[in-house]
Amino acid sequence: MKIKEMLTIFTNYMNICHNKIKTMTILTFLLTNLTFSQTIDKTKISTSNLESHLRFLADDLLEGREAGLRGEKLAAKYISSHFEQNNLKPLQQSNSYFQSFPLIKISVDNSSNFILSDSAKDIFRYNNFGKDFFFSSNSYDTTITEGVIFAGYGLSIPELWNDIDTTFSYKNKILVFLTGLPKSFDSLQNKKYGFQSSANYKRGVARRLNASGVILISENGKELKEAFADQYASMLKGIIRSPELPMPKDIPLVFVTNEVGQNILGGNRIYNEIITSLNSKKGITKSIYSKLTLNIKTNTTILTGENVIGFIEGSDKELKNEYIIITSHYDHVGVNLLNGNVYNGADDDGSGTVTLLELARIISNSETKPKRSLIFMTVSGEEKGLLGSRYFVNNPLVPINSIKANINIDMIGRTDAKHDSLKQENYIYVIGSDKISKDVDSLLIFSNKKYKLNLDYTFNREEDPNRFYYRSDHYNFALKNIPVIFFFSGVHVDYHQPSDDVDKIRFDLMTERAKLIYSTLINIANYPKEFKKIDLNK
Repeated sequence: MKIKEMLTIFTNYMNICHNKIKTMTILTFLLTNLTFSQTIDKTKISTSNLESHLRFLADDLLEGREAGLRGEKLAAKYISSHFEQNNLKPLQQSNSYFQSFPLIKISVDNSSNFILSDSAKDIFRYNNFGKDFFFSSNSYDTTITEGVIFAGYGLSIPELWNDIDTTFSYKNKILVFLTGLPKSFDSLQNKKYGFQSSANYKRGVARRLNASGVILISENGKELKEAFADQYASMLKGIIRSPELPMPKDIPLVFVTNEVGQNILGGNRIYNEIITSLNSKKGITKSIYSKLTLNIKTNTTILTGENVIGFIEGSDKELKNEYIIITSHYDHVGVNLLNGNVYNGADDDGSGTVTLLELARIISNSETKPKRSLIFMTVSGEEKGLLGSRYFVNNPLVPINSIKANINIDMIGRTDAKHDSLKQENYIYVIGSDKISKDVDSLLIFSNKKYKLNLDYTFNREEDPNRFYYRSDHYNFALKNIPVIFFFSGVHVDYHQPSDDVDKIRFDLMTERAKLIYSTLINIANYPKEFKKIDLNK
């Protein structure tokens, strides 16, 4: 059955039944019985296979493959069905391809509220969560009652604007800021200081001033879900994270309407006076003669993520007890619950995942197997902080010292602005290959003699500000002193956007990059010696 036919059948079925349990059942049936055309060469990278896989995994049906949620489970089933179809073995005694790991989702409860009071009584009690106000998504259970200081836009720009009066004590106060930048800023000033307009920046200002909370006032009459669309969508979704890691506690952040903001500052007349003074003086700090109580309550939902793992046994009676692990992450960032946009992650990291599936297929179908054993692992939770790979290295299914190298494939389906400007498509970024063992880097360079891709080591530099070496799943293996290679084609305008779709993937380039990765993998797996590691103490 072709992938397009499967999608048509499944979509029609969904339109008929509108039942999640039934749709899961029929999808499982279709995935389990899916077979590809027998005309595909079993020993060569197939561009059509790459595209077929990706058109399924990056379809809206999979709801952005967010870790722990339904779309991730559908993707995991799809991947495991292809491992099974190509005779990869499970690594676990249970004969399961899935290594589950714990996740939790923390969301703000709509019973959260805040109270504006003077010394004698409550002036306003705001309970209309989501309409008058909402708390940021990364909140935690707490109650805070403190005095209030209004500090304009939270800016401190010499000779241009200053909202921070150093004669004030901001410690433990709840700071109130306006959103964005002053309307008097011209286009060049907006461009230069635009980063200071964000909610996170203003929260950081409050944190540095040792405040206990932040309130952001919308300067217009828009509804909260329009005035703070990204933050509102994030609040609706909640935070998915590992229960094993401590919850990072930042100061509470509250978003309020302009009407609520006026009440906090003393009413419409006083608010207008403050704004006039703010604009004429190019900044303002003002104590508000009332107190705020922030009551935040959260809900916790138990979830699980799934690493999907298949195994090909090596051909050498000694070296087969050593493993090369190939990784990609198949999770992405899900759905915007405010507007319904699906973040399909075709490049991030659908491209790496389907490449891994092709590598597994052709090696499994090759008559001669590599000397070392191969572990193919598509991990989840990468977008939540490299959680799936972190869980694996801390709970390995083979002895961790028997894993001799990791090849990680994360985003290899596009080109970036740098190489577009150079009119240079035939490239791949290489990260980490010389940091633990120069042997793997040498094997990569040797493998590339045939394919002649431009190996770009720009992001491999320690001083590179992007710090990509620390931002994908190979890093957890590197922390265990396992040699790594991270293959990457760079970021683009669609990175972490709903527009990261299949139709923008360069399957011709992906195929050539996959060939190099395949050759490098085979040469590493067949390398007759132990990989010599760099002595970091020298």
